[in-house]
Amino acid sequence: MKVFILLIFLALLVAGGVYYYQKDTQDLAMADLRIGDKQIKVELADTLPKQIQGLAGRDSICFDCGMVFVYDRPQFHLFTMQGMRFPLDMVFIDQGRIVEIREGLRYPENGEAPLTIQSSVEAGMVLEVNEGFVYRNRLKVGDSVNLTRTN
Repeated sequence: MKVFILLIFLALLVAGGVYYYQKDTQDLAMADLRIGDKQIKVELADTLPKQIQGLAGRDSICFDCGMVFVYDRPQFHLFTMQGMRFPLDMVFIDQGRIVEIREGLRYPENGEAPLTIQSSVEAGMVLEVNEGFVYRNRLKVGDSVNLTRTN
């Protein structure tokens, strides 16, 4: 009987954790991000579950949208394209400025190992956008960045 009760308790605990994880990754806050003259809508990945999920598993994001990973402090970052279904550009941001840019990051084709991206500088935020966004908008290291939460 004790084993049965323990199993039920563990099942409820796991179910609660799964619910919290899914809820936390689905309820993404939105913000406006201005880079130079360009303003876009971004989803905020500001908790560990949201950052782990990122854009993985999605087929796309809107043309001029993105996701911003917001961290408590500047740090070196390691990202993987595991679970991605479309190519990205990544913009590393610190103290209101672009500090590094990575363009044309490919998602893994069938059987390929996913690409791993390691930042070469510390950053407090990382912006993921559709491939080509950096080129189309002529973004460069040193450009100013301002994030304004909208909800």
